Amino acid sequence: MDALKAYPKSSRLHLLYSFIQKEKLGNKFKAVFELMMTEESKPEVEEEFWVFRYKNILEKIMLEQESKVGTKQSIDVAKIVDFQDRLFAFKLQLRAAVELYLDFWRELQEHNPDVQKLHDLGSRLTNVLEQVAEEFKSLIGIYPNHLKLIQLYGHFLRDIINDDSEGQRLIDR
Repeated sequence: MDALKAYPKSSRLHLLYSFIQKEKLGNKFKAVFELMMTEESKPEVEEEFWVFRYKNILEKIMLEQESKVGTKQSIDVAKIVDFQDRLFAFKLQLRAAVELYLDFWRELQEHNPDVQKLHDLGSRLTNVLEQVAEEFKSLIGIYPNHLKLIQLYGHFLRDIINDDSEGQRLIDR
């Protein structure tokens, strides 16, 4: 844990922690989460393969356990994996929106800003923001109390979009 705190962007440490979560602690859900964090920290090709393979192994184990438990207390593993994949894609959308904002403001601060470039960036930014809002609504429809998702979108609204009231409301939630 100390190594993860010291190097939070290390894909190998997240991958190792995922293995530990599953093998030693028996926490498959935390292992899947750590695999998602591994994907987020820009792994090398070999690590991407490990993540892909280990995700498949975990999904297979979870599906087997779900079939053993029955329909009473079953957990929808496919829903969890789909949510994690969509959350990762959502983070990429947020990153793209932030980069577009930065490009827009950089161009706007130029001595002689290119109006056509500003118009193109503005329209792309509007489209990305609509996609982000739709994906957030979709994800919140799956898991309405996912704290990381709510905090991430709240900070995005507050710090990037400058929607202080809605952003703070989500963060406080």
